[in-house]
Amino acid sequence: MTKTELGFRYLISSLALCLLTSSNPELHYSKMDKDPGSYNSSIKLVPNPQLMKTPLITLPLKKTKDDTDWKSALDSHIKLAYGANHEFSNEIDTFSAIRSDIHNLKPDVLGRDILYKYYGQLELLGLRIPIKHLNVSFTWYDAFKTSSKVKQHSTAFEKASVLFNLAATFSELGKSSLSEGNFKASYTNFQYSAGILQFIAENFLHAPSGDLDPEVVTTFQKVMIAQAQEIFLLKMFDDDSANVKHSLAAKLAKAASNMYESITEPLKGFLSKGVPITFSQLTAYKAIYYDALAHYHNALHNKATSKYGAAIADLKEAESQLKECENTFLPSDFKQIGDFQSELSELIKIELPSIEKDNEFVFNDHVPSTAPIIKPLEGARPISLADQDFSATVGKDLFEKIIPMSVHEQSSLYSEMQAQLLREEGSNVELLDEELSSLMSYLNLPKSILELKELLEIKPDELRLDFSDSTQELDPRILSAALEIQDSSYVTEAQAVRRIKEELLSKLNNTQNLLLNEERNYSENKLRYGAKWTQQPSTMLNSSYKQNLTRTRKSLEDASLSDKKLESMISPYQYVLNILSGGPHSSELRNAFNPSLPDSEVSLLDIDDRSFNTKAKIGQLDSKVQELHNLRKERANTYNDLKTAVRKDDISSIILINKDNPNMEENVFRKELLKFQPYRNRIEATGERQNLLMQEIKVLMSEVLNDPTIKKNRLSKHSQKETQSKQLNNYLDAYKQWKTYVTGLKQANSFYKQLFNLVNEQHNSVVNYTNQRQMEANALGQDSLSYGLGSLNLEGTSQPPPRPPKDSDQDPYKNPSVFDPLLYASFSDNNQSRR
Repeated sequence: MTKTELGFRYLISSLALCLLTSSNPELHYSKMDKDPGSYNSSIKLVPNPQLMKTPLITLPLKKTKDDTDWKSALDSHIKLAYGANHEFSNEIDTFSAIRSDIHNLKPDVLGRDILYKYYGQLELLGLRIPIKHLNVSFTWYDAFKTSSKVKQHSTAFEKASVLFNLAATFSELGKSSLSEGNFKASYTNFQYSAGILQFIAENFLHAPSGDLDPEVVTTFQKVMIAQAQEIFLLKMFDDDSANVKHSLAAKLAKAASNMYESITEPLKGFLSKGVPITFSQLTAYKAIYYDALAHYHNALHNKATSKYGAAIADLKEAESQLKECENTFLPSDFKQIGDFQSELSELIKIELPSIEKDNEFVFNDHVPSTAPIIKPLEGARPISLADQDFSATVGKDLFEKIIPMSVHEQSSLYSEMQAQLLREEGSNVELLDEELSSLMSYLNLPKSILELKELLEIKPDELRLDFSDSTQELDPRILSAALEIQDSSYVTEAQAVRRIKEELLSKLNNTQNLLLNEERNYSENKLRYGAKWTQQPSTMLNSSYKQNLTRTRKSLEDASLSDKKLESMISPYQYVLNILSGGPHSSELRNAFNPSLPDSEVSLLDIDDRSFNTKAKIGQLDSKVQELHNLRKERANTYNDLKTAVRKDDISSIILINKDNPNMEENVFRKELLKFQPYRNRIEATGERQNLLMQEIKVLMSEVLNDPTIKKNRLSKHSQKETQSKQLNNYLDAYKQWKTYVTGLKQANSFYKQLFNLVNEQHNSVVNYTNQRQMEANALGQDSLSYGLGSLNLEGTSQPPPRPPKDSDQDPYKNPSVFDPLLYASFSDNNQSRR
């Protein structure tokens, strides 16, 4: 890399960023409302021909040869790097055409825009392609020594030459604007020219030609600022010459004089570099003239403040300076400035005798030997190249599709830093929302505020709920239970069970009596006839009948115990069940849930200022809770805005500019992430405000809950709710027990029916048995004699009665020790299997 290229190493700066990121189609100037050359159309001026006659120095344009071959160089590089160049053929042609346009351009607005466009596109191209490897040559002629030609391959030399011509163009625009009476545009154009020259001097340190020498460029930068200072002063005279502030005019003129004086000697030293001697002659003349003008206006200021002695000294100094002007050589091209000198001399000739006369006869003020020192006031400064917003003139980056790989890699790293930022803020938002939700849940907000309002304003008798009103509904579970119990026939079923039990017991007793009677008959006959009674003993035949009847009776007794346990389940709730059986619309049911409250009268003494204060505090609570909701909403919106901003954030152009930065993360990325700090600050502010509000709400809630009226009504309402809760649980328990009871009742009914059928079978068997025994007894008792004789005749004896059924080896019943709702079903299953 050459020294020249090193001098332009940081040309890629905010200027290039401006070019990359702008999309505005119009040229803008950061220090001007419009184009410097367009002020004449927007500002109504009444130009003073005398003021517009001041001669000005302009820079000549550097000439260039149209032999720079960008097309071949770019074609070769793109084809080598990307394999094809047809995608960029139009862009290459456009760029080459812009370079050709700067050949033989004129120093006007069109020429300015062409130079801006080429310089901007050249900067952008350097960000994407290593131009130093393209080996493109650039030929430029010295602006002052026009026969001196320089040819280099350095892009820095090309940029410096283009910028020099841009500064020269602005100097010509400044001169032409003044001739048109547009002081403001002229003032701005000279500052633009100075800013560009300053940029060249600071960055292009090793010039191959005299016109680009840093000392030459710096001196001409000062020339442009001095002329801008002069235009600023003339503009003040043109605006209102009758009401000029003489102290201000003196300071501005003194600054102009100092500026011109400081550049006169350097300009003389550049004669060997081709700088015209007329430039230094003009600046020397203006330095003396504006010093005289400064003392003239300072004299008028001193006169106005009754400092006649100082005023006389100033006028004499001005007169002396003007005489020096007469002895200073002025080139013929600049003779018009002599009119300024003549006019000022005439004014001094009128003013000085008048002031001296007044001082001699009236004021007698001491006249100092030397004129007072005037403090200069500078009214112009260079407008830096970075502040000259010419991005719209440059247009879009012609080669924006070419993105170096390093830029892709750095973009990924930046995206991860963005994601980390979003995760951190998302976590903060989530934590703040959880804290808020926790408070809302703990204090039951905002519902508790409504309850507090009611408790503060409600009367004690209003705490009683009126379920007689259809709008005040009972618990739907109670209504459903009442409807189910009302539609059921459990009372009838219970009565049926009792009847069948009575019938079953009666038949069982009757069956046992049959066996007892048969045994008694046998015993009586045996006693009566003795050995003659040959009938088999009853005990030998009826044991199985007795055993079966005993078991059946045991099952009946066990079932009766189960019945009692079943009845005991609902007996404590009989009153409740009676109310529920009336149905869901019964007045008894609704009255049961309308407990009467003890009569209480509220004394007016209880309604003191504390209650009114409490009402205000409840209002504050409501307001603060609403503010908390708004804060949460604002926090969510801000976080969404942050996510949107991050998603839209594209710093590929900035990465491109800083691609050679050794510490991109610290120097670029963290600085870029600062653009999201306002969002983070807003989220943090909502958190701080939320914490404050939460503390205030806790304090207010504590104070409100300690209000006597609220404490009393809360206690009453709590007692009422507790009573209603107990009542509800009691009714639900009753319904639950009733459901179990009804299930057991149905099983009992089925069980007893099956048991009744079993007893019927046993009864029929016993009847058959006793009838057979009776028939035997009747046959044996007809005639004791015939019975005795008949005992010898075996053929005449009757057959013995049938044997009773054999004892079963299976236990047909299951005897429970405790109540089981499925008891009756168990009995039914056993009896069915027995049958």
